[in-house]
Amino acid sequence: MKKVISCSTCDTRNVTEESLAAFEKITINASDLLVSPESKLLLDRYGVEIHCTDMVEVPADCVIRTVNGMAAITPTDATGPATILQVNGRLDIAPGTQEALKRYVKIHVNGMVSYPNSLEGHLPMLELNGSTICYPDDAVILKNNASIDHIFLLRAKDRLYWSPNRLICTDLTLDTTALKAKGTHFHARKALIAESLLEDMVGLMDDRADIIPVPDGTRVLTDDVTLTTNLLKKMGKKLYVLGNVKVEDAAALEAIEYLHVEGSVTVDETSKDLAELKAEAEGGVKVLRATSGRVIEDRDDTVEVTAWMLEQGSLLIQDCDTVWIDPAIAPEVILDRLTIEDCESVCCAPAQKGAVSFVCEDVEEIMTEEDAAKKKEEREEPCDPDTVVIQATDYVL
Repeated sequence: MKKVISCSTCDTRNVTEESLAAFEKITINASDLLVSPESKLLLDRYGVEIHCTDMVEVPADCVIRTVNGMAAITPTDATGPATILQVNGRLDIAPGTQEALKRYVKIHVNGMVSYPNSLEGHLPMLELNGSTICYPDDAVILKNNASIDHIFLLRAKDRLYWSPNRLICTDLTLDTTALKAKGTHFHARKALIAESLLEDMVGLMDDRADIIPVPDGTRVLTDDVTLTTNLLKKMGKKLYVLGNVKVEDAAALEAIEYLHVEGSVTVDETSKDLAELKAEAEGGVKVLRATSGRVIEDRDDTVEVTAWMLEQGSLLIQDCDTVWIDPAIAPEVILDRLTIEDCESVCCAPAQKGAVSFVCEDVEEIMTEEDAAKKKEEREEPCDPDTVVIQATDYVL
């Protein structure tokens, strides 16, 4: 009998001779292999086949902690057992945690880590698959998109305020003279500043900030929006959008005075030229093809396209995970009635692949059922009745 273990972390510190002798062969595939001096000798004696990124020798009483989501290390964490921390999400390390970090044998993060400047170059126990944010130790940490307005002024102090992303300074009622008198200053990656506030606010910004002037009266919208006349009545005719814009009302596009979009602008064919004239779109202008009103969007599961669905008229599928096309649908029908945009993968018959490639835009992968089956087979372990196969995130041997 054989045993194959595939996991992120395999803990072998308390392995016994009996558990190893029970198998003819043991194979371990892991990112991290935890061993003790005793278990390392046993693994070697029994010829355990090991494929790992990192082998870590840790005390027997070391605790393994896994967090999915948000985790934090603060100065109050200085007491406690030796710990291996695994975070799938975001880890925030606070200033003054030098002592607390000594109890961490290893920290592995899949996602993002934020930590103060004083710890830069002093985190040897940190392994990261993602990105880092390094902030000033003495800073007050603001939100990603923090508004510096008249309400902020009421609480402002003689401090450095730091945002990991943007500062939004478009409130024309903000008394910048009073803000300056308090000794307040800022550091951020970007700062959106109304033109009439620009001269005073630039003096309060770190020199590395990307200053973006916007017209007075501009409203900053942080999500994707649909541009309509009602939106302009509510928000005004000057908009800075951090997401994408979908134009459903050509009259609203005609009336808008300022439109900057950090994402893309989606319009129908008749409004394309107007959108390119009126909008500053960092992601470009995309044309929404005619679909007779039939749209399937924002689906995380598999969308199955049948012959009956296309018999009803044109169909647009967008922002979905996987699209499966009935092999019985003729390529000519696909060309005439189907549009697929911003989807992860499309599965079709070999005879349909050429037509499908014409109707797809921003699709990561077009594959046949044979391709899909082959990929699935490559991911799966071969079925062997004499082999015990274990797949887990963490496993204790």
